[in-house]
Amino acid sequence: MKEGGAAEAKDPRLIAAICAAIAAYRGEAAESGIRVRKIERAAGRRTAWNLAGLNEAMDSRR
Repeated sequence: MKEGGAAEAKDPRLIAAICAAIAAYRGEAAESGIRVRKIERAAGRRTAWNLAGLNEAMDSRR
């Protein structure tokens, strides 16, 4: 089951934030013409933050 669904993906604030993050990562101006065509969760149930926390916990036990 997908979290958020299509309603969340159509939020213009979310799309603007993703475009701005991509532009900042690439070192471009926010008005550089980046287009978001599709937004979907990456494969798997765990988020990147969840995996980072899990890795940190495992590393602390070594």
